[in-house]
Amino acid sequence: MTRLATAFLMVGFLGMTALAQGTQTPTTPRKIVPPVRGEAQIEILKPATTVVGGEVITKLKIRNASTGSIALLSVADTWYDREGNVLPGDAQKYRKPFLPGEVIDMELHTPKNPKMFQNTLQFSHANGKIKVTTVKSFPTAPAAAK
Repeated sequence: MTRLATAFLMVGFLGMTALAQGTQTPTTPRKIVPPVRGEAQIEILKPATTVVGGEVITKLKIRNASTGSIALLSVADTWYDREGNVLPGDAQKYRKPFLPGEVIDMELHTPKNPKMFQNTLQFSHANGKIKVTTVKSFPTAPAAAK
């Protein structure tokens, strides 16, 4: 096969792939909700912290309790020893708009240190601070009217 024929086959294949990808519809359309400016409110369930191998994993379930979306939600996990000295922790960001009422899961992975005693979680977003409320469960959505 000549180089020209190979090039035409590749262009045809790439074109068909692009057409196939362009016809897919998103599974869940996301609404455009203006972001919160200033203090946003979230609710979290009690964090689940486990040790797996040489890592401390903190799992969070977070709900946006604000009326607007939260842009670039970030959480930092800071660990301390018994004397109050800071130990290395982890930080994660949720890069999509966090819509009102939406529930997300986040995981923080910190290398295990035998001096670890206590941790704190600090939340923030692109436009301000976060007010955190720890709850036992999230409210359920009301049933649709029949």
